[in-house]
Amino acid sequence: MIPLSQVYCEMGLNGGGYTFVNPKDLATLTNDEIQAMFTDKTNVVIRIRRADTTQPYGVLTQLHQYEYVCGSNVYALMKFSLHFY
Repeated sequence: MIPLSQVYCEMGLNGGGYTFVNPKDLATLTNDEIQAMFTDKTNVVIRIRRADTTQPYGVLTQLHQYEYVCGSNVYALMKFSLHFY
């Protein structure tokens, strides 16, 4: 489990409810922790940490989902919209 000091919950962006995790901790997350954090998989906020300390963010919104069949494999393809603020 990630220590609470390394998790930030954002309630002001795009209606709130987003969880930010330090990138160095992403590899340590269990599948259960990931599923608990991502309850709305159609809207994702991406925050970029720049060297000048600014942190612009973008809202990634799923527009459509398609299935592509190639031989015996089925691929889920998604179309997204990304807006930076």
